[in-house]
Amino acid sequence: MIFQTIGYDFTRRSKRNYTHAVIFKNVSALNPTIGATWHISKTLAEKSAKAFAKRNHLEVIEIVEVVAK
Repeated sequence: MIFQTIGYDFTRRSKRNYTHAVIFKNVSALNPTIGATWHISKTLAEKSAKAFAKRNHLEVIEIVEVVAK
């Protein structure tokens, strides 16, 4: 199955059933990059976002829902 983030152009192929993704910015590089981590529940996504907040080089943008394509 292929999953896509709502509002962003991130996709992932997986057998797991993802429901949410944490969208983040890695500001440690000269050109900051945006990435996503995939989660099977909103609770796990919130937990991941909280852990990202403790890292200086990662900035959480938002948590978004994921849909199966």
